[in-house]
Amino acid sequence: MKRVILIFLLCAALLCGCSGRAAPAEAPTVSLQAGTVMGRSYAPESPLPREVTPMEQGVALTEQGTIWRSAESPDGRAALYRLNRDTVLIEWDGSVAMFGGWQFETPRTIDPWMAVLDVNGTATADTLVVDLYTGSGTGVSVEELHLLTRDEHGAITDYPLPEALYTEELARQIAVDVKANTLTLGAATLALPEPEKGFSLTGAVNLRDQVHFSASVTGEVELELGVQLERTGSAVPVPAGRLRANVCLDRETGVYTLENITLGGY
Repeated sequence: MKRVILIFLLCAALLCGCSGRAAPAEAPTVSLQAGTVMGRSYAPESPLPREVTPMEQGVALTEQGTIWRSAESPDGRAALYRLNRDTVLIEWDGSVAMFGGWQFETPRTIDPWMAVLDVNGTATADTLVVDLYTGSGTGVSVEELHLLTRDEHGAITDYPLPEALYTEELARQIAVDVKANTLTLGAATLALPEPEKGFSLTGAVNLRDQVHFSASVTGEVELELGVQLERTGSAVPVPAGRLRANVCLDRETGVYTLENITLGGY
């Protein structure tokens, strides 16, 4: 069950979706080179399944070595199939490509979400957006974003958003003042609750455990992060706020950028 919402950018050459959501002029931007993965062309030995199987039932099919249809785009142009625990097939407008390293089997068995959208403002739906739920647990809810393109020959390329873009590059933009008990990003400052007795903040920021992506039917893509702070005396971080950012990708350079970054209360 996936949600659909989000983003804005000025260059038509950028593969991105950017919202009109207002952000302070001082809002920072962060960028990072994305790795690109060319899908391996795949010719099925028999017709692929046409019906989507929910994750909770599909896990057993994976154990049996059965290919199953895990998700499809609302317009029916694209579908995702599981081959095994970390290998998938992407079917898109008659092309089928294989990709490895797609691990999205968690105890919560949340289905992937995908759609073919116009994310670069060309009035053509030519980007496949895939959102995978990859991590769950106590205080943990993590998703993974893939933007894929298909060329005139039917070759499909994946641009997975690098986790380091937010866990490292964006985290470096956040300042924690443990004496004043504040959290600052650009011009925005949040007052933090007083630490519990026996604990104190270390100043380290955790952006790894609450990661959510969404995409609107108009091709806008957004990242929402839970900001958590590490503390002494406990392995459990303290919830401190939430970040929202527009996700943009320049497919010619392979660079992802987070723009219109805003900081709000938890």
